[in-house]
Amino acid sequence: MATASSDTLNVNLVEELARTRLERRYPHQQITTSLISDEAEKVWDEIEKLRSERADGRRPVFSLVRAVRGMAASRKTGAPILPETAEADRDYITRTLTIGSTPSSYLVPTVQAPTIISQLLLGSATRLSGATIWNLGSKVQSENVPIAVLSPTFQWMPSGQKQTSSDASLGQMAFNLKELWSFQSLPVQLFKAAVPAYESEAMLEMWMGLALADAEDLACFSTTQITNAPLNLLSAPGLLTLNCGGSLNGSNLNYSDILACLEKAAVAKIKPPYCWYMSPHGLTRVLALADAQSRPLLLPNAAPNPVAGSHFSLMGYPVYLTTNVANNMTLGSGSGQTAIILTNPKLSIHLAQDSGLQLMLSTDFNFDAAEIAIRIGARRDFGYRAAGIVALLGVN
Repeated sequence: MATASSDTLNVNLVEELARTRLERRYPHQQITTSLISDEAEKVWDEIEKLRSERADGRRPVFSLVRAVRGMAASRKTGAPILPETAEADRDYITRTLTIGSTPSSYLVPTVQAPTIISQLLLGSATRLSGATIWNLGSKVQSENVPIAVLSPTFQWMPSGQKQTSSDASLGQMAFNLKELWSFQSLPVQLFKAAVPAYESEAMLEMWMGLALADAEDLACFSTTQITNAPLNLLSAPGLLTLNCGGSLNGSNLNYSDILACLEKAAVAKIKPPYCWYMSPHGLTRVLALADAQSRPLLLPNAAPNPVAGSHFSLMGYPVYLTTNVANNMTLGSGSGQTAIILTNPKLSIHLAQDSGLQLMLSTDFNFDAAEIAIRIGARRDFGYRAAGIVALLGVN
């Protein structure tokens, strides 16, 4: 394991972070003490790697801990977190942060993006699977982006014959960024060191990324539309749907249902490579399936790619698990059901994001517990090419 500080606070936080990462990565599996210990070692190694990258100049240096201290020191009321560094902390945020759109908020600079995005990838099924990401500016509220609706038409032509032109097969996807806020309390000890421990920096960035990833996936895969959130995938107009077993009330999953999804995608001319999204409930149903020669349909990946993040394949295409695909859906008189989704995420799922995060804090909210209350804000929106997404509904 990489050398790192072993104080009790940081050890406990690393173990909790390891548990959270495992729960995101293996939602179908029981998380044991041994798994947590192994994952915690990986977290420490990542922290040491990032520390090394910053030390030799490969990663821009920005201290989230100093930024929080500077924000606290700049407030007109309340004492600074660390009085002896208050003046330097105030100067630090003047040099590194810009004022956010929300009163009394600050924007985290884009130099933090690589670290935070790497944590988003650990917990977001949409990002892991290769959905298209549109980076909009921090001052942009709405944006229209061009997308391909149909492939261009080619015709076999005899020499010298005039060809009739066709309209461009392009369309526009409109994004209107929605605000997403988190409100949490953190131990004040994390911010007390005059020279912030790198473990504290890395853990704050990791927590931030994992929490944002879960919120993004919840908005995308929720059964019903969440108030004030981007449009959820299952409510997208024009979505291609199938009922499990061809029944109005759904049924138990069969091999023929998987084949029907692939046929539907082929008829709709959805271009591979595909991927599947499903809940742990859906995974257990697929685990029981076999083809006509009694061979299991769901295969574990012998050497999962940590970037791709898929540990199973179904009919040759990766499976992405997310607990945000519900297990309590209904179809007709059926209940306690789930959905299985098939698509090419790069073409059909689009995520728009602004270029930074907003920070707000209070040193008084949890004063009796020696904690600092922090609000973290981001802006996101989803867009879908629904004619390129197949949803199998009513899976018992």
